[in-house]
Amino acid sequence: HRGRRRGGELGSVARGKSGSLGRRMCGGREAMYVHRMRDRIVRLLRNPRVQGVGDAVLAAVLALTSVVPVLGGDPSWGKPKALGVALGLLSTVPIAWRSRYPLSVAAIVLAANGACIYAAAPHQAAFQPFVALVLAGYSAGSRAEGRRALWVPAVMAVLAIPLFWAAVKHGQDPGNAIPSYVWLVAAWAAGRTGRSWRMKSIALERANRELAEQRELQAQAAV
Repeated sequence: HRGRRRGGELGSVARGKSGSLGRRMCGGREAMYVHRMRDRIVRLLRNPRVQGVGDAVLAAVLALTSVVPVLGGDPSWGKPKALGVALGLLSTVPIAWRSRYPLSVAAIVLAANGACIYAAAPHQAAFQPFVALVLAGYSAGSRAEGRRALWVPAVMAVLAIPLFWAAVKHGQDPGNAIPSYVWLVAAWAAGRTGRSWRMKSIALERANRELAEQRELQAQAAV
């Protein structure tokens, strides 16, 4: 009887160990699958083509939701309607190229946004140019490279002051003009911060990849 009990106990222990080992293997496989899927999603989001398609769709949505109200007589775009349509397109369509030409897009959208605020006076300007301005400002901080990434936005910020001041003098409420300027600067600063984090993350990934390759080479040499 004792032998049978000991045999049963050993069998149950062995089954428990094998079950725990199987659970660990399944958990490890799930973790590897999640890690691979996350890497694929990150690579997909960083793909320039995917980003370009996303920007094009976003620009189309902003442009469409800008032009339709203008044709309907929305006073937040100014008069005549032809001017409103031109400002609606000029302030939104360039977003489609914000990843490839961040500084140029930011300059165009900034000028168009100031013109929208000026033309809408004394009414509040439309919301779409404001969204486009924030996106363009963020891209200018996140995507622009080289020395121009620092001094061109500074020049644009200085030149934008008379633009918004003229809109206020034309009858625009300062509460409608000033926030656009503040959000532009904040979006650019957020873009620069995001770019710094992204560069550090890429450098860390590269270092980890090189370390893993070195360990693999050392393991092959040891064999």
